[in-house]
Amino acid sequence: MKVGVTRTASILVAWLRINGFALSLLLTLPAAHGLAQSAGTWLDRPMQGWNSAGGAIPSARSLPVASSATLERCKVAAPPGLPAATPNQGSPLAGPSLSRAGWRPYLHQDRALARLGIEIIGGLTDMTQTCEPVSFNLFVFVDGRFAGTLAPAPMTTARDGAVGAVRIVSDTALTAEFARYAASDSECCPSSRVKVTYRIDRGQAPIVTPVSSQTLR
Repeated sequence: MKVGVTRTASILVAWLRINGFALSLLLTLPAAHGLAQSAGTWLDRPMQGWNSAGGAIPSARSLPVASSATLERCKVAAPPGLPAATPNQGSPLAGPSLSRAGWRPYLHQDRALARLGIEIIGGLTDMTQTCEPVSFNLFVFVDGRFAGTLAPAPMTTARDGAVGAVRIVSDTALTAEFARYAASDSECCPSSRVKVTYRIDRGQAPIVTPVSSQTLR
């Protein structure tokens, strides 16, 4: 009887070790979509600025970096020695400025966003297998000077909080649309989008500030 109890206890202990380890492993793995949603939580709160006049471009040194093979396949130039900007990397001022901070400059949605002395250029550090930006942000330059980012933290394409259409409305205002994903949404189809309106304060130290938001659908 004692031997049977001991054997049963040993089996139970072994089972708990194996399944307990598996459970603890699962608990430490963040849900993919839940993790992605954290990038869009700022859209749930009243608009509050994160940029500062005369502030430096945020560093990308701690973010994931794409392999050289991925960058070559996706035709995203690496920033060795800060070469002169090419048409797909923004202006001669904005592109190199992003490179110095560790970003790889690119044109958001493959088109230049520049008018009225305002330029909006993308900066990324990683890419998906389909060459979509990962760990990216959009950077605003006014008369060649950095004015801030359009999101408070890096974004990932087809995830909650990813930026879409951007429009320069006037010399002191612009808008940007951000995808909002629910847990059951597929990557192609976010449940809604939020349009954020930004104010641009020009001057020697320009700054871009979010002032309002509107849910589109």
